[in-house]
Amino acid sequence: IFAAVCRGLRVPLVGSLDELVEVAAAYTATESVGGSSVGIVTSSGGAAIMVADAFEARNLSMPPPSPATARTLRTTLPSTATISNPLDIGAGQGSQAFGTALQTMFSEQAFDSIVVALTMVAGDQADAVIPELIDIASQHARPLAVIWPAGSLVAPWRRRLRKHGIALFENPAFAATALRENRPGPSRSQLVMTKQSAFIARARAITAGAPGIRTEWRTRQLLEIYGIESPGEALVASRCAAETDRKS
Repeated sequence: IFAAVCRGLRVPLVGSLDELVEVAAAYTATESVGGSSVGIVTSSGGAAIMVADAFEARNLSMPPPSPATARTLRTTLPSTATISNPLDIGAGQGSQAFGTALQTMFSEQAFDSIVVALTMVAGDQADAVIPELIDIASQHARPLAVIWPAGSLVAPWRRRLRKHGIALFENPAFAATALRENRPGPSRSQLVMTKQSAFIARARAITAGAPGIRTEWRTRQLLEIYGIESPGEALVASRCAAETDRKS
């Protein structure tokens, strides 16, 4: 019953705190990911299989590129590329191959979203590829998401992607949840209010001060901004004050 109510209200259901964090963050991206039809670009056959398995398990569609798109990919990508969906451009490819593949996949109208699955892309290769991803994402209305399970090794480039509003995931299954559960509708637009200046000002006032863990008291104030209710409470500094407040 609970799951049915959540589906009716378009409330995503997740299986862990890690999944909650990644899915919630994805909904605040510049172009929030969503849609049942996905085009996947990667430079790793293993990553292609992992992502395809995760997406298939969550009933996402990965249609093959159209004949016209496939012809373009065959003539512009290295001969080692696997022209399918997922599209595997081959290991060790640089920014030019990624850029060509992404622009061509974005031209395919069958895809609601494009997902890039990176593996151990780091160092000079990341320095070349990440600006290309950011530039291409800014050119298209449909969302681009990145799956990058390389841990702390790629932390600086992760920050760059997030700074430019690109949805980022470590786990392919979490990406699948975000894509599957996010559907356009009035309830979503009412909940996502991060771009409204009044709410931003209130959030900044609540979070002002020293960095670090936020108390439950301050976190509840943030949730209230977004219309998420919680039991009534008052902040006191001692047991005596709490007993006085309760009696009053």
